Amino acid sequence: MFASSRIKPLVQCALIFLLTGGLSAVAAPNIHKVESHFIPTAETAPSRNFSRIGLSKFDGLGQPGGKQVFFVHWDPGAASVPKGSQLIFEYYQSRFPRPQGLRISYPFEITNPRKATYTIADKAFREGGPVKRWRVRLLNGNKILAEKVSPSWKK
Repeated sequence: MFASSRIKPLVQCALIFLLTGGLSAVAAPNIHKVESHFIPTAETAPSRNFSRIGLSKFDGLGQPGGKQVFFVHWDPGAASVPKGSQLIFEYYQSRFPRPQGLRISYPFEITNPRKATYTIADKAFREGGPVKRWRVRLLNGNKILAEKVSPSWKK
């Protein structure tokens, strides 16, 4: 009698957990984290004859050379992510008022955790400045499967 009276509430709690979608959070695709790194380019010695090419010896100073790289760690959850899905990285740079975007399309079904890499190339970094805010979305068609945004995304 004592054991069965304790088991019944546990079964009820488990049933409520399942019916309210307790496992859906575990089963859904998830973007765990986004890492950002700046990778400087190797310094090259400037040309000695600046006047011949129409430059001052100070042109280009103060603009760091390099690229900004973002690593997006995500997994498909308990179910797989269908083939044709896309991971989209949208971002704003300090000198560009409009959003930019990079996209990775997966022509195969995803069943294991992934690490996607997005690179803001040297020229784009020099022209637009560093990325100030970003959003990553995992899409299948028009359906958003997962999303992660930087704390400053809505500003």
